[in-house]
Amino acid sequence: MKIGTISYVPPVGVGNAEAFLKNLAAHKTAHPLYLYSDHPWKQVDFGIADPTVVRTGQAPWAISNCVWLFGLKLAADMELDYFMYLEADCRVRSRSKELAWDEILFNDFFDTPGALFGGSPVVYFPSESGADVLSDITKFCAAHLEVVKRPVPIYGTVPGRAYPLCLYPNGAGGIYHTKTMLECFSGFLPDIGRYSQRITAWDIVIGQEMFKKFRRGVISKFAPIASELSAYGDSIYGLDARMNMLTSGTVNLVHQIKSAWDGSTDTKKKYEHKRDKLDKADVAKIQESLRGSGTSR
Repeated sequence: MKIGTISYVPPVGVGNAEAFLKNLAAHKTAHPLYLYSDHPWKQVDFGIADPTVVRTGQAPWAISNCVWLFGLKLAADMELDYFMYLEADCRVRSRSKELAWDEILFNDFFDTPGALFGGSPVVYFPSESGADVLSDITKFCAAHLEVVKRPVPIYGTVPGRAYPLCLYPNGAGGIYHTKTMLECFSGFLPDIGRYSQRITAWDIVIGQEMFKKFRRGVISKFAPIASELSAYGDSIYGLDARMNMLTSGTVNLVHQIKSAWDGSTDTKKKYEHKRDKLDKADVAKIQESLRGSGTSR
């Protein structure tokens, strides 16, 4: 099995790319790291076209989508079976002298047998796909809170809207099965730019397509990764909390860090809400909570 980590690096002065590269250089990886950019960084081996050309007011996620799809193509070109996807607002650290940070995350992922995608879970529309699906996702979220000690963000809409369950990793920091992702984004080649403008945010697309494929069984394909925190904005965890989760060793990867902080200095405010280690027994506990509900079939 071939695995690796993939990330786009923005040009100089954009998205704190310098801090991101400094952070990556300071922490070894156990598996190959593939960096791509539209800027000639010396650390980057793969060039792409300027993704900002797809920007449009009608497609706010187009640039992010374009960058993701270039990364998915690179994963396929490198013949990776699974890949971790980073963005420039990720920061990493290893809390182990023996294991690299990426190895810890991949180990967490593969503790869930048969997983095809994983990371920090997000749930949209839990109540629009019937009682069985609502029961399954409620058990999953409760088990995640008990074991990982962090709540799952849950978002909804006006009752009665026909939006199916959408479970997905919060984008960057997630680990993905390449072949399955190629199926989820079928048709994105040859015109990545136009495809990027046509779809909603790429991580939500993953949730939508995975539910189409697996219905109730989608939960059994998702691997919660406790050794990372990928969050959207400050509504659940503030910047200080996110930074301290990394420096305290609570997690090995954190996202989002929208600053020039490179992860080398500790934070002043301490985050005290420590999680339990998520090991195979914990994963089994989450799966056990779903046994008999149909999610493992």
